[in-house]
Amino acid sequence: MIRSGDRLATVESLQLEREIIKFAKEGRNRWLPSLATLISPLHCRKISESYSWLLRSRDGVMGLTGDAGAGKSTVTQEFLRHFEVGTLLLSPNTGGRESLRDLAVNHQDQRIAQAFDQTQTVAAALTNKRLFQRAKGGLILVDEAGLVGIKDLSEILREAKAVSARVLLVGDTKQHHGVPAGDALRILKRHAGLKSQRLYEIHRQKSNPDYLEIVSLVAKGEVNRASARLQQRGWVTELKDEGNAPAQWRRNYCACGVKENRPAWWLPPGRKSSA
Repeated sequence: MIRSGDRLATVESLQLEREIIKFAKEGRNRWLPSLATLISPLHCRKISESYSWLLRSRDGVMGLTGDAGAGKSTVTQEFLRHFEVGTLLLSPNTGGRESLRDLAVNHQDQRIAQAFDQTQTVAAALTNKRLFQRAKGGLILVDEAGLVGIKDLSEILREAKAVSARVLLVGDTKQHHGVPAGDALRILKRHAGLKSQRLYEIHRQKSNPDYLEIVSLVAKGEVNRASARLQQRGWVTELKDEGNAPAQWRRNYCACGVKENRPAWWLPPGRKSSA
């Protein structure tokens, strides 16, 4: 173990950090851009700028960050539309994999639909490295890259080098860290000068201004204010456990369902609470 101030690191982890930093730096300005100009503007100026930047980028490792609902999926879908060679999409967990696969449903571009439908988890791809052949001479897209540990990312970059593929890291450094050791995305941004585009404006909840305000507060880290707004609107209710909690929960949730004329879900924390 190596100590630096109040931090500890293994020799192996430091070697892996140097490896991914070196890979990112060596791949800078060494690729032909996907397209020189933007084909057509998207519905938001910042989304169009990010999309256009990706098309013009000459880096081997690129970054796209942003808060949840800011349009990262929109940008990546449009980017893949104009990426004429093979692609491999990866997610650090099965939930993320299924979310990407859902994007394949009813997608007009069959090539893009197939890419999303064949999304793999990082673990599956590193177990069966033949999957990286799909991205030969093309692109490896890693979604929720902020959750990927340094060991996994170093292996992904090695495979990218082996198949001459570029890498697009999509995620958000403001999210919680992944379980695996290492903070790969932040390390690349801080020490390799990873060039990336960040999307700030949230679009997903624009049809509901109340939800948009709360989600925007959470994105800014103002969780207490967001929680207060939820309680003011009656969307979150804290009930004291006075010994009859299950019965109290049932009354409140059923009343909510009748009032709103829609199903109410009751999710007890354990088996005893479900009686």
